[in-house]
Amino acid sequence: MFSLADKTMLVTGAAGGIGTAMCKVLAGLGARVALTDLEDSGGRDAAAELGDQVTFYPMDVTDSGDIDKTMDRIEADLGPLSGVVANAGIAPTGPTMEYSQETWDKVIAINQTGVFLTAQQAARRMDKHGGGAMVLTSSIAGISVVHPERHIAYGASKAAVAHMAALMGVEWATKNIRVNALAPGYVDTSILDGVKKDDPEMFEEWVAAMPIKRVLCPEEIANVAAFLLSDAASAITGATIAADGGYSKA
Repeated sequence: MFSLADKTMLVTGAAGGIGTAMCKVLAGLGARVALTDLEDSGGRDAAAELGDQVTFYPMDVTDSGDIDKTMDRIEADLGPLSGVVANAGIAPTGPTMEYSQETWDKVIAINQTGVFLTAQQAARRMDKHGGGAMVLTSSIAGISVVHPERHIAYGASKAAVAHMAALMGVEWATKNIRVNALAPGYVDTSILDGVKKDDPEMFEEWVAAMPIKRVLCPEEIANVAAFLLSDAASAITGATIAADGGYSKA
């Protein structure tokens, strides 16, 4: 096993789903956790439920200035950043030929630019503190063509995130800053619950496509992120780790 005791961790997009699970797991391993999200009430509620080791900070990942100020607050309150999970993202669906530029721009701003800005600001701090580790949340949609769902901007942005992790991981290796991407498969969250209710046939297709024949739990994804942020993963940087029950290899 490994410990994250006395380390300060930040997770974006953490008001629900995988992000909240990541905060729970990181805190359980001893870390001081900054739970960040644009959603103020949801973020505060999530942090309150997770206990004293988790503190909510509102943060807009599309605004570099806001990220800068928020990270300054976090470090003043909790100590130097040891690890960051850039997890914020959205996934609007629709046929590619009917996909609006407005929707495209919004997805890229949050999923791709938001991850870049978060990692950039975190790296500037880690460089001063002697290093750290980051996990950038990609997706199976970023490393393979998922179907039958149609979300062109989501898939493209998540592919960019995976390659960003490779570029950053190599560039910052001598600075002792590790960067990896994590590509989750189909995970049991409120989004998946909506699909199960509104389109049960699509949900069954997803399950059938999973070699393990079930969807994943948020904690299963969070456990992989925690490992990648820990010193136990010191040899791993610039990689994309698929936590997808074998989907991308089937």
